[in-house]
Amino acid sequence: MTELTAYRQAFIIVALYDTLGAEAMEYIVNQVDMEFIVLSADKLANITKLKGQLPSIKTVIVMDDTIEASAKQSAESAGLAVYTFKEVEALGAPITEETELAKADDIATICYTR
Repeated sequence: MTELTAYRQAFIIVALYDTLGAEAMEYIVNQVDMEFIVLSADKLANITKLKGQLPSIKTVIVMDDTIEASAKQSAESAGLAVYTFKEVEALGAPITEETELAKADDIATICYTR
């Protein structure tokens, strides 16, 4: 759902995989100046630990319905805004105006490989 929504809004997706390792993830996030990251709840602690090396990350959207309170508190103390996917849906529910569609020459996805 995140991917389709991003394409509809002409946002660029940058995939991050555990197999890349922390050093590669830091390089990628900083190179693309990533502000938002969508992840599963079990990855929140990793991003919180790396926040000092990932200054552009401002908002984390957790795909799970719940977030462990201590993990959320740690992330927020590190300077991250943390929302569940359902919270983001609720924030967007009252918005009715349409946005401009993506154009044929917009970048959809950036994928780093080793």
